[in-house]
Amino acid sequence: MDDDAPTAACRVEMARRDLRRILAALRPLDAALARIPDDRLAEQPVPEQYPAGLMIAHAYHVVAMCALAVRLGRLTERDAAGLGTPEERYMEREGIASFGMRAREESEALLDELEPARVDGKVEFHFGMSATGLETVAIAYGELLHHRGQLQSFLRLMGIEPPDVYARGEG
Repeated sequence: MDDDAPTAACRVEMARRDLRRILAALRPLDAALARIPDDRLAEQPVPEQYPAGLMIAHAYHVVAMCALAVRLGRLTERDAAGLGTPEERYMEREGIASFGMRAREESEALLDELEPARVDGKVEFHFGMSATGLETVAIAYGELLHHRGQLQSFLRLMGIEPPDVYARGEG
């Protein structure tokens, strides 16, 4: 083993840090959702990109999917089906918000359950990807930030003031 490799306790703390960051980074998505009028959730400000509501639902969904996968040690097609798909509910605020609640619930549950076996264990996804639990949490965080950045641009294109991603109250 590499003497410079982080200890198991350190790897768990790294995953906890990223989960706390995920939870904070979800707040600007909530604020963005609140700023988009119901009749504009299906608006597609950039051709060949997701509509605004679907972008938010997708970002929430990625977080929920990754946190659940780490908790279970895998994500089967059945597990994924239990989460639903963002495409099913992106045109209604309540459907989008339900993905946000699930993302939070799965992330908070994982935060409570973190241990070296979950962090270091391989997570197998039904679509062929595998990663350690720590890598999966990092992937979720990176994807969330990527989609949150896209959403910031979408809101500007829609003439809607995006939330401040650095504000304490909004993440």
